[in-house]
Amino acid sequence: MKKIVFFGSTPEIADSAKRFANEDGRDDIDVLEVATEDCVQTALKVFREGAQVIIARGTQAAAIKHNTDIPVVEVVLTAQEMALVITQIKRDLKKPVPVIAVVGYRNMFCDMRHFGELFGIALREIYVKGTDELPEGVNQAFQDKVDIVIGGEIVCRCAQALGLPSRMQPSGEDSIRQAFRNASSVAFAAEQEKKTVSELNTLLDFSFNALLKIDDKGIIQALNRQIEELFGASSAKLVGSHIDALIPSLYTEHLYQEVIRNGRDIFTVLRLKELVLAVSAAPITVEEQVAGAIVSCHEVRRLTEMQAETRKEMENGASPHHFEQFFTDNLAFIRTVRHYAQFETGILIVSDPGFTRETPAHLIHQESARNASPFYSYPCGAWPKEQQLSRLFGDHPNTLEKGLAMRAHTGILFIDDVELLGEQAQYRLYKLITEGQVYCDGAPPTPVNLRIITGTQVNLWKLVQEGGFRQDLYFLLSTLVLHLPTMEAEHWANLFIQQYCARHYRYLNLTKGARLAIAQYKWDGGLVELNSFCERLVITAPQRTVDEALVNRLLRQNLQIREHPERFVRDPEANRLAKLLEEFGGNRTKVAEVLGISKTTLWRRMKNLGLYDTDQSKE
Repeated sequence: MKKIVFFGSTPEIADSAKRFANEDGRDDIDVLEVATEDCVQTALKVFREGAQVIIARGTQAAAIKHNTDIPVVEVVLTAQEMALVITQIKRDLKKPVPVIAVVGYRNMFCDMRHFGELFGIALREIYVKGTDELPEGVNQAFQDKVDIVIGGEIVCRCAQALGLPSRMQPSGEDSIRQAFRNASSVAFAAEQEKKTVSELNTLLDFSFNALLKIDDKGIIQALNRQIEELFGASSAKLVGSHIDALIPSLYTEHLYQEVIRNGRDIFTVLRLKELVLAVSAAPITVEEQVAGAIVSCHEVRRLTEMQAETRKEMENGASPHHFEQFFTDNLAFIRTVRHYAQFETGILIVSDPGFTRETPAHLIHQESARNASPFYSYPCGAWPKEQQLSRLFGDHPNTLEKGLAMRAHTGILFIDDVELLGEQAQYRLYKLITEGQVYCDGAPPTPVNLRIITGTQVNLWKLVQEGGFRQDLYFLLSTLVLHLPTMEAEHWANLFIQQYCARHYRYLNLTKGARLAIAQYKWDGGLVELNSFCERLVITAPQRTVDEALVNRLLRQNLQIREHPERFVRDPEANRLAKLLEEFGGNRTKVAEVLGISKTTLWRRMKNLGLYDTDQSKE
């Protein structure tokens, strides 16, 4: 079936349409002669067979529109066609001012307001809204004593029954060809709409999140199979229903006020019986008006489950880190890490203070031939020196506890802050590397096969020269030295924010200005300070989109905490104000109302307590 189908109610109309289509070379149009009583069923049939648009006129067009959702282009009589018919009628009637009535649907006829004065006739326009009104319209023309009626098939039959002269409304070349052109436009639009819907459905279905689209009233218009799986309901049941029936109070308490009314995106966590949902929504804006929203849902995994999995991985010596997450902007460093990982010699990882060295040690393990074997980490600064021997090399053989060196057999042992090792521990480590044996008090040496990686943030050679570290051990540990690249704040901030968004079930989008503010800030505390800042940002952000104003406000708070920590630790008024400001998204007007004070008084208190910021956007 072709995209466009023309319905002709009489053989004459169908033949004319076929002739015009052939003359114009329109190979995208099928012409059918269809009885009025069969037009709806025929329309449904051709639509199932691939038709996109139907051209019809009069009663048939009205019936198809009323009973189906199929796009219909109506044949509208042109002014020229009506002028020719009226001129012929006036000639046939041979009256100075004949009374002529047109009966039918309004959109079947052209504008005829001035036909009376143009053609010297008395024109009666009788328009109906439904087929059942046509006989009444003809009867009205009869009562008005008109000379002739112009209309469609039903109008002419009714007029004939009353003995009233009638003339079939024309469907000439102009009106049919105009209908062809209009139908082509509608078919093109339908094709584009079909493509758009298909693309949307593909996007929905291949998204990892459960997505649905609602209109501005909260009615669900589209969804993907993840929504069906999440809620155990079919799309046939959900489409057309209100979203509050699926997720109670989501629209009334969250979507309407923030997304639909104010055009802001939101994020919230909701509990729905046994289901905990992380829900985010963004407005759909058409010509600066919110027309609806895209809502994303996913089930929140219990934090205890995530922690249990991480503990299980660590107990099995597995690395929880993924290489591609780190240092992705420094290809030279990545190549160096991968190259060093292939060898069995020791590596000394050197970094600035505040920079984690355990992560690259994990990455070396992951890229090495020992990646299926255990990985154990020993931070020297975390344990007293008197416990170093037992932790690293094992207690007295009467105990069942093995040291990390024996537990890491066939794998990798990472010793961080290696400069803090005591003399005896340094000697035991030297023997382990040179002889491949673990020495433990009261027991014979135990052979082990493992690789040693160490980390430090100090100048270890300077410590050797000062007598604080064995020179021979230094040379063994530093066969390969891996200097961690200078901290790229924006890259690490992206990584930390992703991690904390997943941990706290919040999902943020940083603007370009926000990323620039983070990149340009001087992070004196290194990655530790940046890490802490990113977690604070994720937890306190009042909405999903984070701009530079919010970032700068939190950065100023960083400095205030550093300069006046007592205000944040000891002053209950500061804590109270900070909590209220967080609760109301920094809106000082609302905070002042709650406290029963003026904004000026609130501003003065905030300044005195170190909570003042220069951003005036939250009045």
